[in-house]
Amino acid sequence: MPTVTVRKGSLCRVITVEIGTTLLSVIRKAGISVSFPCNGKGSCGKCKVKAIGDLSEFLEKESKWISPSEKEAGVRMACYTTVAGDCEIEVIERSTNAVVENAYTAWEGKLDPLYPDGYGVAFDIGTTTVAAQLFSPAEKRPLSAKGELNRQQTYGADVISRIVSCNTDTVEPQSLLIRRQLSEMIKDLCNGAGISFDEVRYLVVCGNTTMMYILCGIEPAPLSVAPFTMAQPFGGLFDIDLPDFEHLPCWIPECASAYVGADITCSVLASGICNVQKIIDKGVNLAIGTDSVASNNSLNFFEEIKTLVTGTKVISKDPTAVTPKDALRAATYGGAKAQGRLDSGALKEGNKADLIVIDISGPNMHPVHSLINNLVYSCSGGDVLMTIVDGKVLYENGQYSTIDIEKTVDMVEKSTREILERL
Repeated sequence: MPTVTVRKGSLCRVITVEIGTTLLSVIRKAGISVSFPCNGKGSCGKCKVKAIGDLSEFLEKESKWISPSEKEAGVRMACYTTVAGDCEIEVIERSTNAVVENAYTAWEGKLDPLYPDGYGVAFDIGTTTVAAQLFSPAEKRPLSAKGELNRQQTYGADVISRIVSCNTDTVEPQSLLIRRQLSEMIKDLCNGAGISFDEVRYLVVCGNTTMMYILCGIEPAPLSVAPFTMAQPFGGLFDIDLPDFEHLPCWIPECASAYVGADITCSVLASGICNVQKIIDKGVNLAIGTDSVASNNSLNFFEEIKTLVTGTKVISKDPTAVTPKDALRAATYGGAKAQGRLDSGALKEGNKADLIVIDISGPNMHPVHSLINNLVYSCSGGDVLMTIVDGKVLYENGQYSTIDIEKTVDMVEKSTREILERL
């Protein structure tokens, strides 16, 4: 088999490959970290290398990306050029402004570590970067921190490209690459803190669902096609078999879905509920709205208003935080102001007639100690009698003036059945 020498800066690797292997595959096999955003599809033009030796003929489609002077200097497209015999490849290092941030915020909550002694390492594997921090059970601040570009970038810049590569070459190459990277980062963290490698007792790794699948060597193909099945939600201890740390227990937090990974669940758990009272106290305009059917099935605006008031009381531990009056202002005037609309959000001469009429005669709205309190704590969407937008009545007493509800419901059910039949 041909011998290929691959160089990138001071790094040099010599490997043997089959004739016909693309230079892109050679670079991957050599373990050289290079970003190939399109995963070898020939659509990005960013896999230029300098190559000499026994190579395939220069292709006309390479001319789209390679100028005559570059061709004369031996520049080739790694995704198109193949090995015909012994050759040498020099990876052209592209200039980049990428800076991996190592800053952190100390944890303010109660310490409840999973490991009783020694040290633990926390990783966040992103599609672009990998962040790591070294902890001890007694410290709220990491002892050392490190960030790197994700070396899987050689298999594409995005999640879908990585999945496509797994479908072609199996998950193993990418899995081994990220496991080697995590192992090396642990060693760097330990060296930075002046501790020995065997003092690390525990790992916690989070990331998007695809990154977790690849880390654990699970083929991610089902995540990319409907119905986007997530057979492994994680949420427990897993053996990720890191080189030199093979038996280190690793906790992977639960993923919510194929595209809501452990990184999101960790962020939600860490950030908790927004302390809205602090926002109000700082004089920041507060607005509230429903978040579309993708994440709020009922689209009940009054649920959002009530959640704002009750949720803030939990995080601030203050029953007087965010008053019903504050919430109603956020739902009306605050929302209009957030949209830059100064002619709406209040009943005022000259303003747009954007308003709703509410039935306050129902038992849920009594007794009336404070009408504002009842609107926030007791009202629901079913109490709305009329909706007016810019003076036009869109809804009144159960009837919609612009929507045929029966036809719409029938179309939704029919479309749903058709989609499910295609899956």
